[in-house]
Amino acid sequence: ATCFILPSLVEPFGIAYVEAAAHGLPSIATATGGTEDSVGPGGILVDPLDDLAILDAMRDMCDPAVAARLGEVARRRSDLFTWDAVLGRLLRALDLPDVPGLPEFL
Repeated sequence: ATCFILPSLVEPFGIAYVEAAAHGLPSIATATGGTEDSVGPGGILVDPLDDLAILDAMRDMCDPAVAARLGEVARRRSDLFTWDAVLGRLLRALDLPDVPGLPEFL
């Protein structure tokens, strides 16, 4: 695959974009809800009601250099969303540094 496309009208966060990014796939996503946070600079955000913008983004991804560059950015960015990274940010926000005995799923 060259990229991941999910033109949602509503997307609270977009874990599917993060999963694609972890595999080095840049995303074409709609600028709704939390997609800007999950995709960031590792993809192209478009208006969900603008078919031509989606088409233009698909054309942009046909350039191997663009797809490779955005894919590498996406892959590196996906590290922000691992369980360990999210837990670390949560503990810092709660000011609970490395609490022994926290369940592993946190």
